[in-house]
Amino acid sequence: MLLTSGALPSLDQVADVNVICGVLKDFLRSLKEPLMTFALHPAFLRASEIPDEAARQTALCHVVMKLPLANRDTLAFLVLHLHR
Repeated sequence: MLLTSGALPSLDQVADVNVICGVLKDFLRSLKEPLMTFALHPAFLRASEIPDEAARQTALCHVVMKLPLANRDTLAFLVLHLHR
């Protein structure tokens, strides 16, 4: 509904947060390409294996910046939400 109409559904009546999480997981699974794209997947893996934390963070930031804008924005929103 959101992708086709642009209308935000009302979540006021949803009492179980697991329902919302399930819908989000289904949405992410249904994407033609993952948020962290197939092309950048090896770069994400290489960056995540860097032993030095500061270097790992820098490398991951560089790879994230290579993502398409929509993927980067969606990933940023999810990370900020999970951080809260």
